[in-house]
Amino acid sequence: MFWTAKELFDKQPKQELNTGYPDFLENYNVQFLPVDKRRYSDYFGYGHWFYKSWDFPALQIVWPDKQAFFPRDEGFNPDWKFKQPLLDRNPDFKFREERNVAVFTTRQVLEGLPILRVFHDSNGDWEFLCGTTTDISDMRVVSLEEITKIDSSVNELHELNYGWSAWRESVSDEWQREESEEEAEETQA
Repeated sequence: MFWTAKELFDKQPKQELNTGYPDFLENYNVQFLPVDKRRYSDYFGYGHWFYKSWDFPALQIVWPDKQAFFPRDEGFNPDWKFKQPLLDRNPDFKFREERNVAVFTTRQVLEGLPILRVFHDSNGDWEFLCGTTTDISDMRVVSLEEITKIDSSVNELHELNYGWSAWRESVSDEWQREESEEEAEETQA
């Protein structure tokens, strides 16, 4: 049995979130979750273009792991955790990494200077810097969640690729992104 998106959206609020739809993946149920409208701008640019507004319904299809556990279930395969970010929650923290992952910053950022430079190195480490110091004695380690509380605009960089950096001249400027020269050279070799 197949449903239109509108039929699914109309059905979903009336059903429990753990209700499965068995006709999408062989031997596995899937679920449909209504997407939090605060996540639309991250994922639905063409929807905005098509509807000429952000006022349209959107559902996310959520699939289970091979043991039939869904992402919110205890026992869900942790290796699959970030393969499908759940768009019905956490608009204040968009990164796929855990909230408590350690990231690098500076004493100056913690004292109130703006974050103007961000590096996501090829090993997956993050650096959130103010651009005023390179002194190792100024480096600090905090959680990624703490950085998003200091400056929520860094959430715009939640999909910054490994080996890429982002910068801006002031907090009122848009983030600019580029692949680091080192990574670009390795890619071309």
